[in-house]
Amino acid sequence: MNKKLLKFSWKKAATLATAVVVLAASAGIWVHLSRDKEHITLPTADITNTPANGPLMRPPVDISGMPVSETHVSYSINVGDVTEVAGFFDYVFVARVVSLDGTEYRWPVTVEGGRTVYMPYTHYTIEVLENIKGELRLGEVPFLKGGGLLYDQDIVEVADGDVMPEVDGIYVFYANSDENGVIGSGGAHGNLLLTEADNVHVWLGKNVVKNEDGIDVPAPKDPNIPLETIHGLSYYKEAVYGVENQKEIEKSAHYVAEHDVANEAVKDT
Repeated sequence: MNKKLLKFSWKKAATLATAVVVLAASAGIWVHLSRDKEHITLPTADITNTPANGPLMRPPVDISGMPVSETHVSYSINVGDVTEVAGFFDYVFVARVVSLDGTEYRWPVTVEGGRTVYMPYTHYTIEVLENIKGELRLGEVPFLKGGGLLYDQDIVEVADGDVMPEVDGIYVFYANSDENGVIGSGGAHGNLLLTEADNVHVWLGKNVVKNEDGIDVPAPKDPNIPLETIHGLSYYKEAVYGVENQKEIEKSAHYVAEHDVANEAVKDT
């Protein structure tokens, strides 16, 4: 897996490239996308593209009730394997979303009819409550999520299997950092909602749960759910398992490598 640093983007980004896309760059796990009925292959080099007078931004808007459009992407890792996901990201942590602070637009692409479309990044403030992997400062920090409100339409764009965090939701986040220390992610498994319902799943860009009749309904948010309750929830336990399992895999690989080196040294004597 190529994890070279893209000029603008996340530390493990070079294999993600999409058009909600910049999601691609934010988490480093997408390789292509299709959009507006066209297949667009994006470069993996210089993707910095903002106006000379500063980033192209849209002010904060409540996106919780807006329609969602999923962008087709291919992932360079198995996002269904929590061990592989935990190993890919630098940080796995529990955090509450404090505020949505606006949407930034990059990667302008001209499509049929001369319309210019952009890749949205959504700026948040989150409160880090607990680290599972990595050592983030506890408390409020800025967070950048690939995806969000389109530039010229009240539609939220996400990658296949992804969902945008909502204010007052508490999530397990899987994220990387850029060269400036900004934490961010994009793509499926980037943020998993923690709720006592504990049967949350993502459907068409929304967090949903099954009601008594087996029908998908919006998942409730619980900004006051205590950590001791969180520790018993499936997404939390899954994250801990993934991180610990990855450590064991890395430890075993390190042992095998040392063993091979030792054997070669014996052969040479």
